[in-house]
Amino acid sequence: KDGNTDTMGNGGTITEGGTVNENPSSGGGIYIPTEKPATDPIQSGNTTTTDMSGSTVSKGGQTTTIVDKKVADKLAETAVKNNSEEIVINAVTKNQSAASSTKASEVTIPVDTLQTIAEKTNANITIKTNVAEVKLDNKAAEAVASQAQTGTVTIVAEKVKEDAKEVHFELKVVSSSGEVISDFNGGNVAVTVNVPDSLKGKKMVCVYIDENGYWHKVPGQLNANGTYTFTTEHFSTYAIMSEEEADAVIAEQ
Repeated sequence: KDGNTDTMGNGGTITEGGTVNENPSSGGGIYIPTEKPATDPIQSGNTTTTDMSGSTVSKGGQTTTIVDKKVADKLAETAVKNNSEEIVINAVTKNQSAASSTKASEVTIPVDTLQTIAEKTNANITIKTNVAEVKLDNKAAEAVASQAQTGTVTIVAEKVKEDAKEVHFELKVVSSSGEVISDFNGGNVAVTVNVPDSLKGKKMVCVYIDENGYWHKVPGQLNANGTYTFTTEHFSTYAIMSEEEADAVIAEQ
């Protein structure tokens, strides 16, 4: 330890503000927040929010957020007490350098919390990450909780491909037992993502890519702020692209 820098056994350093640089010459590293995060839920109108950004860890293009039981219990308790219509978990990293390079985000939540929210409120659950904003309606949250049963579930959003023509996202919900939960039993999930500059100004659509590689259009819309939102009843691989490009591929199929 020397001043504000701790030397790591692997040759990297933890610098003031929470950045761990494993390989200074390459610019890579881990961002671990050192400040004590304020995670107590805040009620605003019909929305209950907990800010997990101060607990979000970034490493190698991935952000990881764990909503522990204490925080989750307070979140559910506040939502039930206020009869909330929406519950927001903000897991967007505060580190701008890490945010710009994030390709995958994971947020882990106790199953008990989902069960309480599903049973005692009609609230939707919105999870904000650097890759995507994922909003589960109450029925989808109930479906995830009932299939996972115990332990935790992790919501995974990953950008797996991006070029001038399209951007692909892989979406998953994984239980602590390793089960992948992809069907929401009639519930809906709205996913909002950023789109490449190359697609802006074009008429865009979203397609679902099934296990056989076939493309299917799904409902979606371009938002005023330039993001794109699509709605789905299951998680898998999705792509945002120009409608002309999608129509050409679907016609070939």
